[in-house]
Amino acid sequence: MTIIVFLPINKISTISTTTLTQKSIIMPTVNELLSRNSQTSQSHRPLPTIAEAHSAGEGPPRIALISCCDARVVPEEYFGLKPKDAIVFRTIAGHPQGCWKDLVALDTFMAEGFGTGGFEELAVVHHTDCGSLIFTNDLIHEGIKKRNPGQRIEDIIGTEFGAVETSMEQNVRDDLEWLKSAPLIRKELAERARGFVYDIKTGRVYEV
Repeated sequence: MTIIVFLPINKISTISTTTLTQKSIIMPTVNELLSRNSQTSQSHRPLPTIAEAHSAGEGPPRIALISCCDARVVPEEYFGLKPKDAIVFRTIAGHPQGCWKDLVALDTFMAEGFGTGGFEELAVVHHTDCGSLIFTNDLIHEGIKKRNPGQRIEDIIGTEFGAVETSMEQNVRDDLEWLKSAPLIRKELAERARGFVYDIKTGRVYEV
């Protein structure tokens, strides 16, 4: 099967035609994932409840990590994360704009419910060869309008969908500045936020 990919003229143009073999497009279904779980659950060790962990003196993770939802890019792998090392949020391109409500809610819950003061560190991680370098906000906006005729999409979800118009490094800097200006994100946390880019070819994460 051949898929023709048409890219906006102001975007990356290195992809023109992609040929997918039958073998390469086989992906698991939800039922297959459930079948896997029937196997993995056999060796599952019960996890402590929140109350049990609290009684044992275990607090929540102190690091908030925002990373891209690209299936190739897994923070648990590239940072070698262990359970409870960090709370990971995954959004398009790793933009904090896509998860800021969750970040604020968890930071507040940790402070009010556990008395920890909230997150101590915040890392924003983008990556090379991100899909956000290929699509445009207009492309997504028009596509959503086509799927939802008669609805004013811009009034519902706006017109920004995470497309990157600059370099990935500059986009990380822009996201860090956005965090500092976001009204509900704790100022101390936003000031301590650090930005990174993960190189999918070398596996290295470098700071911006």
